[in-house]
Amino acid sequence: MRGNLDATKATFCAVCPEEDGGSWMKKCISFGADGASVNMGHRGGVIAHLQIEAGGHIIPIHCMPHRLELAILAIQKKEPKVSVLYDLLNLIWKTYHFSEKSKRELYVLGQELGVDICTSSSVKGTCWISHVHRALKVFLRHAQDKYLATDEGQYSVVLQHMEHLAIVSTTAEVQGRAKKGITLKENLKGFTDLTNPQLKQHMEAAINISVDDLKARFGDLLKDEGVQTPVESFRVLNPDTWPEDQASLLTFGDDGVAYLMRHFKEPLKRSGCNMAAIQDEWQGLKILVSHNFKDKSYSGLWETMLTKDPYRHDYKNILELVQPISAAQCERGFCAQHRIKNSTRSCLGVSTTDEDQP
Repeated sequence: MRGNLDATKATFCAVCPEEDGGSWMKKCISFGADGASVNMGHRGGVIAHLQIEAGGHIIPIHCMPHRLELAILAIQKKEPKVSVLYDLLNLIWKTYHFSEKSKRELYVLGQELGVDICTSSSVKGTCWISHVHRALKVFLRHAQDKYLATDEGQYSVVLQHMEHLAIVSTTAEVQGRAKKGITLKENLKGFTDLTNPQLKQHMEAAINISVDDLKARFGDLLKDEGVQTPVESFRVLNPDTWPEDQASLLTFGDDGVAYLMRHFKEPLKRSGCNMAAIQDEWQGLKILVSHNFKDKSYSGLWETMLTKDPYRHDYKNILELVQPISAAQCERGFCAQHRIKNSTRSCLGVSTTDEDQP
């Protein structure tokens, strides 16, 4: 796994050429990746080697969007009706994605029934939530100013056509998918009626499963068997957690800030931070924010503090502890990649892919 660390370091050096000699490692305070052991392993993972080389203060973070995807994916595995729906959507996509003849027949049937047919969408992908949402939106699409309960729209046309394919298709694979789709449809019979008591039971079960899995996957960020964690201490920098009472606010977060100072002692010293001034600036910052910036969002507040005068100078030491980071830029990178590396391309060689880069 040492090779993965070398590849990670080479990538950082390529992306940040101004950080000559790997000085980016001296500034690194956290490492985010998916939950694979090659990245997050405590013994041989990239984070373990990185902490040895760059310092034990580096916080390993399992990618938040990935945690969310896995938590929601648990619904599909544990709630049978959600699993059936997922399989049905996947069968429909495969039926019309791999057979142009079936797709043409579906469009003709839609025209005869007065329904505008949209191309079915895949439910599989790295962004499970958005894929399933998009596939459901297309599958349940109905005419404008119509209601799903009275105007069945596209999904009724699709299911009628699959019944037709199950009888007349000469291709065993298409016929098999259509028959299985009909079987899955029968398992969901009556679930378009929002007043169905069984639907309500399955919805409640799905919600409970998702809540339990969210707690299981995100709970360890704040608590580690009763031991204070850096992520838990960072919560004191969120004004939404501050008490309204001014007397309580004076001492609020002092322990958390002190813990962060100890944890990041080495990188703070390297950056030239005045450690002795942090607590005093923290007291002044709390008073300033509570009086003048109550209407600001978390990101808007720290953007102002980090970029506007005189705040970025008056509170420069305590602001060294503020890290308003987001995974949005990484997710946009994945989306850009998927526009190039998609299921319809027949050639994904290095040279071909590089030429398609913007």
